[in-house]
Amino acid sequence: VLFRSVIVYEAASKSFEKLKAAVADLPITVVNKAVTGQRGQTTFHDYPERPSSSSVFDRKLKNGIPYDVKTVGLEHILEDHNLPRIDVLFSNAEGAELGMLEEVLAKPELWERIHQLCISFHPQIYGKGPRAKLLNKFAERKAELYFDDKAKYPCHLIVNPKRTLV
Repeated sequence: VLFRSVIVYEAASKSFEKLKAAVADLPITVVNKAVTGQRGQTTFHDYPERPSSSSVFDRKLKNGIPYDVKTVGLEHILEDHNLPRIDVLFSNAEGAELGMLEEVLAKPELWERIHQLCISFHPQIYGKGPRAKLLNKFAERKAELYFDDKAKYPCHLIVNPKRTLV
Protein backbone atom coordinates (compact mmCIF):
# COMPACT_ATOMS: atom_id res chain seq x y z
CA VAL A 1 0.00 0.00 0.00
CA LEU A 2 1.38 3.37 -0.99
CA PHE A 3 0.73 6.15 1.49
CA ARG A 4 1.02 9.78 0.61
CA SER A 5 0.28 12.00 3.54
CA VAL A 6 1.56 15.42 4.37
CA ILE A 7 0.87 16.45 7.92
CA VAL A 8 2.13 19.75 9.29
CA TYR A 9 2.22 20.66 12.97
CA GLU A 10 2.51 24.32 13.92
CA ALA A 11 2.44 25.52 17.53
CA ALA A 12 2.30 29.28 17.00
CA SER A 13 -1.37 30.27 16.72
CA LYS A 14 -0.86 33.13 14.23
CA SER A 15 1.47 31.06 12.05
CA PHE A 16 -0.99 28.18 12.20
CA GLU A 17 -3.81 30.36 10.88
CA LYS A 18 -1.62 31.63 8.02
CA LEU A 19 -0.50 28.08 7.22
CA LYS A 20 -4.06 26.76 7.26
CA ALA A 21 -5.17 29.46 4.82
CA ALA A 22 -2.16 28.91 2.56
CA VAL A 23 -2.78 25.18 2.14
CA ALA A 24 -6.59 25.23 2.22
CA ASP A 25 -6.87 23.87 -1.35
CA LEU A 26 -4.14 21.24 -0.94
CA PRO A 27 -4.31 17.71 0.47
CA ILE A 28 -2.35 18.73 3.55
CA THR A 29 -3.44 18.17 7.13
CA VAL A 30 -2.50 20.96 9.53
CA VAL A 31 -2.55 20.60 13.30
CA ASN A 32 -2.17 23.37 15.88
CA LYS A 33 0.08 21.59 18.39
CA ALA A 34 3.76 21.53 19.31
CA VAL A 35 5.73 18.35 18.64
CA THR A 36 7.88 17.96 21.74
CA GLY A 37 8.23 14.22 22.20
CA GLN A 38 5.31 13.80 24.60
CA ARG A 39 1.57 14.37 24.80
CA GLY A 40 0.42 17.10 27.12
CA GLN A 41 0.71 20.84 27.30
CA THR A 42 3.54 23.37 27.49
CA THR A 43 4.07 27.10 27.48
CA PHE A 44 4.81 28.53 24.04
CA HIS A 45 6.57 31.88 23.75
CA ASP A 46 5.42 34.03 20.87
CA TYR A 47 7.60 36.96 19.82
CA PRO A 48 5.49 39.15 17.49
CA GLU A 49 8.46 41.34 16.56
CA ARG A 50 10.52 38.25 15.65
CA PRO A 51 8.02 35.49 14.74
CA SER A 52 10.73 33.10 13.55
CA SER A 53 12.08 33.14 17.12
CA SER A 54 8.87 31.87 18.72
CA SER A 55 9.61 28.74 20.72
CA VAL A 56 8.73 26.39 23.55
CA PHE A 57 11.84 27.90 25.16
CA ASP A 58 11.60 31.32 26.76
CA ARG A 59 14.22 33.11 24.69
CA LYS A 60 13.99 36.21 26.90
CA LEU A 61 13.32 38.48 23.92
CA LYS A 62 11.36 41.67 24.45
CA ASN A 63 7.58 41.73 24.14
CA GLY A 64 7.24 37.95 24.37
CA ILE A 65 3.75 36.58 24.83
CA PRO A 66 3.54 33.22 26.65
CA TYR A 67 0.51 30.99 26.18
CA ASP A 68 -0.30 27.31 26.57
CA VAL A 69 -0.25 24.91 23.63
CA LYS A 70 -1.05 21.23 23.37
CA THR A 71 1.88 18.92 22.66
CA VAL A 72 2.37 15.52 21.05
CA GLY A 73 5.15 13.06 20.39
CA LEU A 74 5.97 11.35 17.10
CA GLU A 75 4.38 8.15 18.36
CA HIS A 76 1.13 10.07 18.89
CA ILE A 77 1.26 11.51 15.39
CA LEU A 78 1.41 8.00 13.95
CA GLU A 79 -1.40 6.88 16.25
CA ASP A 80 -3.61 9.97 15.76
CA HIS A 81 -3.41 9.76 11.95
CA ASN A 82 -3.43 5.95 11.73
CA LEU A 83 -0.07 5.85 9.93
CA PRO A 84 2.12 2.75 9.81
CA ARG A 85 5.35 4.70 9.36
CA ILE A 86 7.09 8.01 8.71
CA ASP A 87 9.07 8.03 5.49
CA VAL A 88 10.43 11.57 5.85
CA LEU A 89 9.99 13.91 8.78
CA PHE A 90 11.24 17.48 8.50
CA SER A 91 11.40 19.50 11.68
CA ASN A 92 12.18 23.13 12.34
CA ALA A 93 10.94 23.18 15.91
CA GLU A 94 12.83 26.12 17.43
CA GLY A 95 14.38 23.98 20.15
CA ALA A 96 11.80 21.22 20.59
CA GLU A 97 13.80 18.96 18.28
CA LEU A 98 15.73 17.66 21.29
CA GLY A 99 12.58 16.20 22.84
CA MET A 100 11.59 14.59 19.54
CA LEU A 101 14.96 12.89 19.17
CA GLU A 102 14.97 11.79 22.81
CA GLU A 103 11.58 10.18 22.22
CA VAL A 104 12.88 8.26 19.19
CA LEU A 105 15.97 7.09 21.09
CA ALA A 106 13.88 5.99 24.08
CA LYS A 107 11.46 3.96 21.93
CA PRO A 108 13.20 1.47 19.63
CA GLU A 109 9.82 0.39 18.20
CA LEU A 110 9.22 3.99 17.11
CA TRP A 111 12.66 4.24 15.47
CA GLU A 112 11.83 1.10 13.47
CA ARG A 113 8.85 2.97 11.95
CA ILE A 114 10.89 5.97 10.77
CA HIS A 115 13.04 6.11 7.64
CA GLN A 116 14.47 9.64 7.65
CA LEU A 117 14.53 12.56 10.06
CA CYS A 118 15.64 15.92 8.68
CA ILE A 119 16.16 18.16 11.69
CA SER A 120 17.01 21.85 11.70
CA PHE A 121 18.80 22.48 14.99
CA HIS A 122 18.88 25.73 16.93
CA PRO A 123 22.03 25.51 19.08
CA GLN A 124 21.80 29.22 19.87
CA ILE A 125 18.89 28.24 22.13
CA TYR A 126 20.49 25.34 24.04
CA GLY A 127 24.14 25.08 22.93
CA LYS A 128 25.92 22.49 20.80
CA GLY A 129 26.46 19.87 23.52
CA PRO A 130 22.92 18.43 23.69
CA ARG A 131 22.75 18.16 19.88
CA ALA A 132 26.12 16.37 19.70
CA LYS A 133 25.12 13.97 22.49
CA LEU A 134 21.90 12.93 20.72
CA LEU A 135 23.55 12.58 17.31
CA ASN A 136 26.24 10.37 18.86
CA LYS A 137 23.52 8.10 20.23
CA PHE A 138 22.04 7.77 16.72
CA ALA A 139 25.52 7.01 15.34
CA GLU A 140 25.92 4.28 17.99
CA ARG A 141 22.71 2.73 16.60
CA LYS A 142 24.28 2.71 13.12
CA ALA A 143 22.13 5.55 11.76
CA GLU A 144 23.52 7.30 8.72
CA LEU A 145 24.15 10.96 9.54
CA TYR A 146 24.48 13.74 7.00
CA PHE A 147 24.75 17.38 7.97
CA ASP A 148 25.50 20.94 7.02
CA ASP A 149 27.23 22.29 10.10
CA LYS A 150 28.35 25.51 8.45
CA ALA A 151 24.86 26.97 8.25
CA LYS A 152 23.57 29.34 10.93
CA TYR A 153 20.91 26.74 11.72
CA PRO A 154 22.58 23.36 11.10
CA CYS A 155 20.40 20.81 9.38
CA HIS A 156 20.98 17.09 9.94
CA LEU A 157 19.60 14.16 8.02
CA ILE A 158 19.33 11.03 10.15
CA VAL A 159 18.63 7.91 8.12
CA ASN A 160 17.55 4.59 9.58
CA PRO A 161 19.40 2.09 7.36
CA LYS A 162 17.11 -0.74 8.50
CA ARG A 163 13.97 1.07 7.30
CA THR A 164 13.37 1.25 3.59
CA LEU A 165 10.91 3.34 1.66
CA VAL A 166 8.01 1.35 0.27
